[in-house]
Amino acid sequence: MPTTGDTVLVGVVDGHFNTRHVELVGSVQDTWNLLTQDRDVTTPRAGQDGVPNHGTPVASLVAGRTTGTARDARLFLVRATDSNQAFASTLAEGVEKSIDQGARVVSLSFAVPPAALAGTSSTTAPLADRIQEVTYTPAQGTPVTVGTALVISAGNTAASLSDQRFYYNPTDRDQRRLMERTILAGGSSGTSRAAQSSYPGEREDLQARFLLAPFSSRAADGTTDDGYLTLRGTSGSTPLIAGMLAELMSRWPHLTAPTATRHLLDTADRGSPLFDRNDCGESGTVNCGAYYMGRGLADLDAALRPRGELAVATGLSVEGASVPVRQSWSAWSQAFGGELAGLEEGTRGLVGFDTLGRDYTLHTADSHQPLRTHARRLTDRMEAQLQRGRLEPALHAQVTPRVSMTSRFDPSGELQAGRLHAELDGLAVSAFTARDELEDLPGDFGAQPHGMATLTHTGGDLAYHLQERTGLSADLRMAQGLNLHTRFWSGSADRSAGQALQGRALSTYRSRHHDVGISYAAGDHTLLSLTLGQRRESGGLLGSVGSGAFNMDGGTRLNTARAGVDIQLNDHFGLWGRYERGFVRFPEGGGLLRSLNDVQTQQAGLGLHWRADDAHQGFFSLAQPLRVESGQAAFDIPVGRTLEGSVIRERRQVPLTPTGRQTDIELGYAFSPSPTRRLEFNVLHVLEPDHVRTAPADTAVLTRYGRRF
Repeated sequence: MPTTGDTVLVGVVDGHFNTRHVELVGSVQDTWNLLTQDRDVTTPRAGQDGVPNHGTPVASLVAGRTTGTARDARLFLVRATDSNQAFASTLAEGVEKSIDQGARVVSLSFAVPPAALAGTSSTTAPLADRIQEVTYTPAQGTPVTVGTALVISAGNTAASLSDQRFYYNPTDRDQRRLMERTILAGGSSGTSRAAQSSYPGEREDLQARFLLAPFSSRAADGTTDDGYLTLRGTSGSTPLIAGMLAELMSRWPHLTAPTATRHLLDTADRGSPLFDRNDCGESGTVNCGAYYMGRGLADLDAALRPRGELAVATGLSVEGASVPVRQSWSAWSQAFGGELAGLEEGTRGLVGFDTLGRDYTLHTADSHQPLRTHARRLTDRMEAQLQRGRLEPALHAQVTPRVSMTSRFDPSGELQAGRLHAELDGLAVSAFTARDELEDLPGDFGAQPHGMATLTHTGGDLAYHLQERTGLSADLRMAQGLNLHTRFWSGSADRSAGQALQGRALSTYRSRHHDVGISYAAGDHTLLSLTLGQRRESGGLLGSVGSGAFNMDGGTRLNTARAGVDIQLNDHFGLWGRYERGFVRFPEGGGLLRSLNDVQTQQAGLGLHWRADDAHQGFFSLAQPLRVESGQAAFDIPVGRTLEGSVIRERRQVPLTPTGRQTDIELGYAFSPSPTRRLEFNVLHVLEPDHVRTAPADTAVLTRYGRRF
């Protein structure tokens, strides 16, 4: 529901009112008696017996405590008659009194022709001018002219309004302006017109302003203070429609009288079988639904629903730049955790606007989703490892004494990974490509020295979107035991195939990485390394992606510092360890996510690997996948609108740090009794999956057996 709302004043011009009735107590703002020119609308005039019990039930259908359509509305009750009839001039004066009080809707349960009202006035200005005067003044802000909507009873003569010669003349300017703010109220029974209700007939201009509401309704009995009766006739249909207009204006005060009336008419229920027939009227060619029911049955629920496609405003004006809500989503990588509570809090109260400028609070929990759950990520990795087991063995080719090639293909013959390597004097250069998220490129954090298949996932979804990564690496021997290495690679999502993410197209994500580092061999068995790197993403943030209002197109930079150690304990056992710290830079963006402040990341891993002989090898490892260690996100959220059409925005800072810290504990073993046979076994135990502190631990087991013929 919308974030704005206020109390709407409804004028009810009728007869006697019992303001002491429980349905009206607390709802009446003011009263006026046109007959006695005072505020007493309750006491009959001297000598007037048998005053019709009409005004009280009518008023209760607008804002009655239990019977009203708009129960929060305020009432201005105008007594215009002591009978069932009233002069058009008196009714027009009642409308004017309501306008003077600021009524945004006036209910007239009298079958008075609009032509008789339009030019009538107790002042120098005709009613068609006066009805445009009402302004709405918010608690803070500039008054805006919104006008007054008028609801007029069609009558209970079972006759066509088109047959009334002087009912409405569309060529008369005053009548036309009045009708633009008027609804003609007919009575319904079930899904069609009540038999006694008047109807619009053949004239399309009357059909366009005609609406049905229930012909019979439970209403307050004005002869008692707490009794009820059944009010029958279009006298009851009229206040029901007036209350619906008040509900619309209460929720969205910016709606003008022409806009609100047109919208209620446009959203009418046209489910009656009459709308399927086109054999009515003298010509026998008029649509029967329009002939008898006008626009159809008034449907407040339909009128309250968004019109057109909801959009999130990205600028300062409701009419300005915006993006459709259906295109606004975000999918967050593992580094941010699986709960995303901070992100949901940052966008709580976010509103979208429909084509009428009405604001609706959006459920942003559906807009922020994990890129992959822990279960999905683990399943993907296990399936990929099984698929890798069906790959053809790597092919090695020595092109020249210093140049070699290594390639791996899938069974269909498609290249999955390749490397061209050249050894020069003190310099090694490689060009490489990989089409597999599991494929560790030279220098990747997840690359482990034993070369065995693992279930541990350390990258935090950084390579999930990339269809292919290609790059270059170089190692320069500088001195005894001291090497300088550098690496560059780039990749993008598969644009041609239109890779889908959660059913949505992903075609803009790109990533590139470069680093430079040194390694030092401290003796024959220990290698120390230090690497500084930078990863640039376009259309993403640490592997997270978004669209529409949650786009991440600003360009992300992750600067990293990594330390590593590899120790060969003896001929069979070795130790390794990696630690990386990252610092994120995310420039001011054009979406709702405006900036990131002090965001730092971390990932770590260590392990023991062993090889007994050519047949047996194994490893044991501990790893913490990429995790946001600190930082805040700044959101700029539209939360409402002003009357004049400016977007009300809030700036929010929310923490990004997950509640938990995932730890992967893995044991792997491989047995190769011959070059053509291999059995592999992995057990992975995961603590606090997806960095969620309360998440239960998980265990996965993968067994592979391969034989090459």
